[in-house]
Amino acid sequence: MQIQVTDGYITGYATVGGFPDGIEVPGSFLEELEPEKIGYYKYEGGKAILDEEKYAAYLAEKEQGEASQ
Repeated sequence: MQIQVTDGYITGYATVGGFPDGIEVPGSFLEELEPEKIGYYKYEGGKAILDEEKYAAYLAEKEQGEASQ
C-alpha cells in the first residue's frame, strides 16, 4: 500500500498500484485513516496525525456554506 503526501499532508492512498512519489506503508495503515478526512492528516514519523484545527476549520466553512444556500 502507498500513500501520497503533499506539503506534509496525506492527500491520497492506493491499495493497488501506487503514486510516482508514493510512500510505502503497511496495509494496516489504512485502519488509522477515515476516508472523509484525507487531506487533513499529517504524515509524521510514519504515522497519520489528524490536524484537528484544519479539519474543524473545514467543517465550519462547510456548515457556513450550507447555511447560506
